[in-house]
Amino acid sequence: MKENTLKSFRERIIIDFIQLKKGSTEHLTHEVNSRLSDYSPDNMVTLRTIQHHIKELKARGVGIESYVPSDEEYRIYISQYPNFASKGNSKRGIRFLRFSAGFNYTPSFTEDEKLKVNDAFILLSRFIGQPGWEWLEEFIEVGQEQLPYVNDFSKQFYNPIEKNKFPKRYRDLKFFLINKEVVLVTQNLSSEMVKIQFHPHYIKYWKDKWYCFGYAYLEAKNQVIKTYNLPIDGRISDLQPLPKVAFISSEINYSEDNFENYFKDIIGVTNYSENKVEEIVFRIRDEKIFAILNSKKIHETFKIISRDTEGALCSINVKRNPELKRFFLEFSDSIELIKPNDFRLDLIQTLKKTFSFYTQ
Repeated sequence: MKENTLKSFRERIIIDFIQLKKGSTEHLTHEVNSRLSDYSPDNMVTLRTIQHHIKELKARGVGIESYVPSDEEYRIYISQYPNFASKGNSKRGIRFLRFSAGFNYTPSFTEDEKLKVNDAFILLSRFIGQPGWEWLEEFIEVGQEQLPYVNDFSKQFYNPIEKNKFPKRYRDLKFFLINKEVVLVTQNLSSEMVKIQFHPHYIKYWKDKWYCFGYAYLEAKNQVIKTYNLPIDGRISDLQPLPKVAFISSEINYSEDNFENYFKDIIGVTNYSENKVEEIVFRIRDEKIFAILNSKKIHETFKIISRDTEGALCSINVKRNPELKRFFLEFSDSIELIKPNDFRLDLIQTLKKTFSFYTQ
């Protein structure tokens, strides 16, 4: 199962459990893993994962609360989980889950799911009037009545990121992507206006900015780039559709639902094909920064090598890119890059140059 599918599956189990059964998060974790063992045995979850799920549901307005179980509820519980009682825990040390008084659960979409549903309706609208799709017009009509976020196609796309400073550029590029249309991008790069014949394939959000990836032909240089990274920002001065140019589909797997994708070996959005994956070793000297990075994991390969009085020695296996360097510069007072040595020396030179600005 893809991660998004797994997440929805786990959420459905959590809701069913709270509605129909009695028990704690420990009981719930067992229930989820029991169900997963039949469908996806390689994706068992921990108690912490379930607690995170519940936190997300609460943030979406789902009324979930914990309470001290009655004596009868507790008796049934320890008969199912004798290990809990054997640890010397009392009823006071356990909390069951339930919906808050007066709360009635009604399934709802997350903001990200609304975006995907809206995209699906826009994609389907292209087939109205085509042979074999006679049912579609009525289907979309009903959908527009029931789902307000797909009610006006002229708005094109729901944008889930409120901080987006260039909503029109985002909507336009997403429209071209969904409809597989080529667009002529005029981009201001280093005070030079560059014309790019762009075939959009994927959009990703990173560090308060959207990036569009696709096949590009740079007219002035007569150069083809199969994975052009287009930041959606003020450097885009114009977008013009090129209806007579045939759209070139992507040869790259951008989808982040599967770890085997364009972004798996990098931090951020820049992937230099000529760079090799290498072990990046660093020491986190600040305990608070360590707690944050250990919790959020800057990359899937993040691991702790050792810990001592000087901090935590950690590593990741990634390609070098500007985002990786900026990461170490951002935390230069808390994290020491150990190796590769040439990367360490490059960072030292940058920090010396920065220091010189304050010592002249």
